[in-house]
Amino acid sequence: MRKFLLGCLVLIMTGFILYQGTRPIHISLQSSDYVVYKLMRLLEKVTPYHYGEFYKLANVIMRKGAHLFEYAMLGSLLYLLFKCFKQREHNCWIYALFLVLLCATMDEFFQSFVGRTSSVRDVLIDFIGGILGISVISFVTLCFEKISIKY
Repeated sequence: MRKFLLGCLVLIMTGFILYQGTRPIHISLQSSDYVVYKLMRLLEKVTPYHYGEFYKLANVIMRKGAHLFEYAMLGSLLYLLFKCFKQREHNCWIYALFLVLLCATMDEFFQSFVGRTSSVRDVLIDFIGGILGISVISFVTLCFEKISIKY
């Protein structure tokens, strides 16, 4: 049952990532602009700042942070899925990272067909997100395994 559930979550996450990547750029920018605008309004109450440059920087950080988070989630789900199949630790890492890289490359490839730019930098950010997600979930599962062995 866990394998099926994790498999479904991986497919949903992959579908979400690929859907986000194929949205037209003006719609994608609208979504991130809305979030950044709300954050700016919140910051405005706390401290004064130079609006123009900070807004651009916050928008870039928001967009690239979303890439990082999406692929961290995908990487951690893939890692857990391979753990369910009783794979060795290093195999879980290799398989999950390969699929994260494959998905990131496909995402950038598909973006070139919808009027968006493809970027190797985005693939690297996505891959780093996968590494971070797998690192965190690997550490957490290792801690839980040690606790369960102890008791």
